[in-house]
Amino acid sequence: MNLSALNRRISKPWSPVVVGGVVLLMAFSAFLLRASLQVGLDAVPGPGDEAEYDLLAMEIAVGHGFRFDYDNARWRAPYEQANGDGAYQVVLGRHGAAATTYRPPLFPTVMAGLYSVFGRSFAAVRIFNCLAMAAAGAIAAALVTGRLGALPGLMCGALFAIVEHRARYHAGLVLTESLAALFAVAIAAGLMRLAESGRLRAAIFTGVLVGLATLNRPLIVFWMPIVVGVAIWITPRRRFAIAALLTLSAVAVVAPWAIRNSLLLGKFSPLGTHGEQNLAAAYSDDAFRNHGIWANLDEAGFFPPEIDDSRPGIERELARAEQSRQAALRWIRGNVAKLPVLAVMRIWQLWQPRMHWDALVLGLAAFGFLIWPVQSERRIFGGLLLANTLAVAVTWSVGGRFLVPMLPVLHAAAACGCWAIALAVTERRAHVREWLRPHTS
Repeated sequence: MNLSALNRRISKPWSPVVVGGVVLLMAFSAFLLRASLQVGLDAVPGPGDEAEYDLLAMEIAVGHGFRFDYDNARWRAPYEQANGDGAYQVVLGRHGAAATTYRPPLFPTVMAGLYSVFGRSFAAVRIFNCLAMAAAGAIAAALVTGRLGALPGLMCGALFAIVEHRARYHAGLVLTESLAALFAVAIAAGLMRLAESGRLRAAIFTGVLVGLATLNRPLIVFWMPIVVGVAIWITPRRRFAIAALLTLSAVAVVAPWAIRNSLLLGKFSPLGTHGEQNLAAAYSDDAFRNHGIWANLDEAGFFPPEIDDSRPGIERELARAEQSRQAALRWIRGNVAKLPVLAVMRIWQLWQPRMHWDALVLGLAAFGFLIWPVQSERRIFGGLLLANTLAVAVTWSVGGRFLVPMLPVLHAAAACGCWAIALAVTERRAHVREWLRPHTS
């Protein structure tokens, strides 16, 4: 029996659920094993973003609100014990307590919920992140199964769980990547459902997902115009209503956080000061020399001592944001010709393969994208990848880290490419796309 016949034989209406479940278990086991053996489930989080998310979660869990308290002795204890080489001095050197608008709220709130149930358990957070990343891969595999059949869906799961080292690595960290990947592929699924049904409820559902994704990672706000544009492009009727409902749903989810930040800062600043505080890291001579890679402005001595990062505080955040914004605007006005070059540098840093496996996945994904059998879904995948790329192009790059949320989408396309190659090798027919069409729903 050839592969295409076998695929048709084992593919049933319930196959997406079954394949999704298998991939969920496979990926979760792989991610958890890696986190346990190479990181340690109870290992102390890293000294940067991870330690700050931990502190915010602790403050939320005990009812103190969204704030930093760097003098919290319970928070400091594990970092002091792990500071033999001075790696954690960057956070232990900070003192004081104050509300903040610097970090997004969703992931620390999830962590706070886990802490409320399990106590302050780094293992619980890592297990949750492994599960979220595995769920992202499972949704991608289910989407592939629904479109191409069970065997390509399992290929997608194997690529994501076994070949994709970036998913395994980030699943074991105390960072937002796992949730970001889950939201990205869920947005893709929501748009696919919208393309199939044209129902307003699908637009609302997708908008809610975009809003939650923004609360997890504010960079997603730059996705919004393209996501709305794709929604209009893939629906033949009620386009204005769909665009309006998707947008309003996303805004409604973000609104409480936006109002809170604006009231605290005394100005309209819906997503807080993180972007403004780092704007000089995105637009400066150093950013150009670093090829668009983000660099810590405090480590570079950009801020004077009176507004450095040694203490939290709203007034401090406002002053830092203003200084960074003004410096960035001055650089932009004086270096207009460099802006396109800087954007290209960031895009290259985002997409540059850093291992042979990265190049393999990228090549398969490019091929799979070209032959994916449903035009509206090619628009969805391409739109999301473009949205993420442009968001990095206008802000900053951190190497390939900002590509991690798009890995489930890339692997869905890569599975299509892998399946086509497998059929071409085993069945030696001329028109691969014709083999894919019989499996479309």
